Amino acid sequence: MRKFFQDYSASGVVLISFTLFLGFFFRLIALPEASAWGDEIASLFYANNLSEIFHHESHTPLYYFLCKIWMTVFGESIVALRYLFVLMSFSILSLSGFLLLKKKETGFFLLFVVVWWLWPTDIVFSRQARHYGLYAELSFFYLILWRHKNDYSFRTLYWSSILIQFLHPFILVPVWFLAFYDYLKKSLTSKLLLLHLTTSLPLIIYYLARFFTYGQEKVLSNISWIHAKTMDYIKG
Repeated sequence: MRKFFQDYSASGVVLISFTLFLGFFFRLIALPEASAWGDEIASLFYANNLSEIFHHESHTPLYYFLCKIWMTVFGESIVALRYLFVLMSFSILSLSGFLLLKKKETGFFLLFVVVWWLWPTDIVFSRQARHYGLYAELSFFYLILWRHKNDYSFRTLYWSSILIQFLHPFILVPVWFLAFYDYLKKSLTSKLLLLHLTTSLPLIIYYLARFFTYGQEKVLSNISWIHAKTMDYIKG
């Protein structure tokens, strides 16, 4: 670990350590006392009823499967799930920071850690037993991975993309954006563009299966607006 911080002064290491401490403090303070809200209850319910996800829940099952594994060890409670998401937030930050330090981007690493770990919105979301904060965190992680994609095997990038998209479906947006952006800059061939886009196939197939099984207007969800007819929702 020491070699990763060799480009930092003692004050720089202290600043990073203090930043991490503050981030944990703001995320963990009074965490068990915070009132549960609807989506957190949904996380607890679907983690305990995985068979209900396909029919009733709009999110993918991988998120709930991880919650289920966590609860088998640390207990079935919303508070336990909140600790899981604090840990996930820190883990994604650590992995992203590791990739930056490995590429000697020390200045960017310092800015990245301070801004991300102390960003109020991320603190609020990572305290909740819901995966809203994962969208930004996984997007940043994928951006860093993509930035150095030539340093990794295509297989590593490919399977990482599939995994994080199935963990949070909205990650499809940065995956496609970065692929098309590099294609338009002519730094990505048509063949590679198509291959990167196919990482979204498992996600697309899952939602198409729900669509054709239940129909456009009949797919149930714990999100209230999906119960409305499509055109009624668009019209407001």
